[in-house]
Amino acid sequence: MANVPLGVSGAAFDMFTMTDGEINALGDPGLITLLQAFKEWQPRQFTTEAGYAMDLESFLRRHFFTSTVETQARLSNADSGLKGKIDLVLADSVAIEIKRRINDSVADRAIGQMRKYATMWRKGPLVLLVAETVGNAAERRVAKEVASIRSISGSPVMYVAAGRRPDQGNCRR
Repeated sequence: MANVPLGVSGAAFDMFTMTDGEINALGDPGLITLLQAFKEWQPRQFTTEAGYAMDLESFLRRHFFTSTVETQARLSNADSGLKGKIDLVLADSVAIEIKRRINDSVADRAIGQMRKYATMWRKGPLVLLVAETVGNAAERRVAKEVASIRSISGSPVMYVAAGRRPDQGNCRR
């Protein structure tokens, strides 16, 4: 995956390859702070998404100590009757769904969740954070779909590769 992978400008970010200069060039102070935090997050390896969610929650509480971090936050849309739970909400303004090791079935679920959440979340960025990325076709498909969700909904929906890569252990640039 490239720095802004798959030609999905402004919607997909690879924290393993993006430099601080590239992050700062984005220009939006809130987005810069968020992406820098994702770049700094270095969890140990977990066998479940829940493990990564707990580790990210702990990291965000330390990193953004004056902000709230809510887990399994309930989302809803009264107009459509849709309901759901998203993994984390930071400062009541950033919603984060976490996935790991994306294959075709995980990709289908992630795309469906992001489409659904985009209709319910209007307070700020909606982030699909993917740990243990390997750059496979399923990941590329998810990143492209996230970009299409962003263009259709007008909401700031992002795909972010962060945390760790199986081939890199816990080492990061």
